Amino acid sequence: NGEAGDWYRLRYDLCLADACAGLMHRALKDAAAFAGARTRGARAVISHQEVRFKLAEMLTLMQTCELLNQRARWMLDTGDHEAATLVGCARVFGAENAERVASDAMQITAGSGYVKGGVSERAYRDAKGLALAGTSVELSRMAIADELLERY
Repeated sequence: NGEAGDWYRLRYDLCLADACAGLMHRALKDAAAFAGARTRGARAVISHQEVRFKLAEMLTLMQTCELLNQRARWMLDTGDHEAATLVGCARVFGAENAERVASDAMQITAGSGYVKGGVSERAYRDAKGLALAGTSVELSRMAIADELLERY
C-alpha cells in the first residue's frame, strides 16, 4: 500500500532527524567537556571567544533541530497536510547541521578530535552516514520544493 509506505518512510525520516539531534548533543557535550578541562598555552580553551561562540552556535543548532523535529512529529500525528514537507525540512536541517556541529566539535577538540573512535570523530562519520540514510537530503529538498510549487 502506497499510503502505508509513505507513513513508514516519513516516520523513518523523522527518526533519522532525531538521530541527528542526538548526534549534535553528543558532539556538543564532548566539545564542551574538552574546552572546560584543557588549556592552550596559559589559557583555558573555554576562555577563547571563538570557542565560546562555536559552542553557542552548536547549542543553537541542536535546540533548533529538536524543536523542528517536535513540530514535524506533532503535524504528522495530527494528520496535517503539510506534515510531509515539515518532515523533509527536519530531515534536511538535521542532516546538514549534524555534520556542521560534528565538524565544529572536531575543531574544538583539536588533535584528540581526530583520533579514531573518539566521540567527535565518530560523530562526524555518523553525520555523513545520517545524511545518506533514508530519503537523501537532495531528494528531501526536491520534495519540499515540489510542495511549495503546488502551494504557491
